Amino acid sequence: MNPRAIGSGPQIHTVVTSHLLIIRKMTSPKAESATIQLTTSQVDGVTVLTVEGPLTINTLFKFQDAWRAEQSSALILDLTAVPYADSAAIGSIVNAYVSRKNANRTMAVAAGDRVRTTMQITKVDQLFPLCSSREEALTALKR
Repeated sequence: MNPRAIGSGPQIHTVVTSHLLIIRKMTSPKAESATIQLTTSQVDGVTVLTVEGPLTINTLFKFQDAWRAEQSSALILDLTAVPYADSAAIGSIVNAYVSRKNANRTMAVAAGDRVRTTMQITKVDQLFPLCSSREEALTALKR
């Protein structure tokens, strides 16, 4: 069989490369905005730290500064507007839980399907209440 008959050389390389770039753009968190918005509020005596945007190594330090500064007895990390959390972000969330537990403070996490699934696959959901909404997280902390 003649390799040129099915395509080879620079043409096939260009096609494969462009398809890989398209797939990468569709699946890569870098295709999303590289900034996050953080807001803090109080609901029934519980502090809620709301994060909007992808939680990745590029946005992690702002997130870490926010949860480290929070000294309330109960905290909800509202990640329902986070489309993606990488392994560094998951590690930071676990670190937040451990820090708060060591200081006799509680924490729950509210997250969308994608982030919740990541936490379930990695078994992080066994450490703290992992909920699908802020309201569900508030109920979990009140128990």
